[in-house]
Amino acid sequence: MDEKWSAALNGLEAVWQRVSAQDPVCMPAPAESARRPDTAALLRGFLADESVRSAQYAAAARSARGRAAEALRALSQDCAGCYRMLRTEYYLLTGDRSALRLPQSTAGELQGSLRRAYLLEESAIRAYGEAAARAENGRVRRMFAELAERCSVRRAQVRTLVQRALGE
Repeated sequence: MDEKWSAALNGLEAVWQRVSAQDPVCMPAPAESARRPDTAALLRGFLADESVRSAQYAAAARSARGRAAEALRALSQDCAGCYRMLRTEYYLLTGDRSALRLPQSTAGELQGSLRRAYLLEESAIRAYGEAAARAENGRVRRMFAELAERCSVRRAQVRTLVQRALGE
């Protein structure tokens, strides 16, 4: 083997070590990696929550008519958007692509579905707020604060839908 081929293969080995995370430069510092499992577990929990809310709004939309159905579909899509934000952050932190998929849900009684959705949004606002307060990573903290705000907007929209469903 001539010198050019030998040099090229040695360069390829260095590239492989970098992209396969065998290079210590690419590996996270121990303190950072020690914090990741807690954040990853928190993100997995929020992924599950957003997927449930998205499916619940989609099911309620199938039970509703007119503007209520449109509003519920928009809420479902917003939850799916939050889910995608969380899934992206989860992947960036862990490299794990096997995050949850958004489930399909069956339709239920509209008023009961709306009440459950309202209570889930309230719970999510508290959980995201607490997570933002505990987050050490500024990017993650800002994401949690944004998600809490989006849940707050959805909660207000659901409250309006509840009032309409009850005929108020």
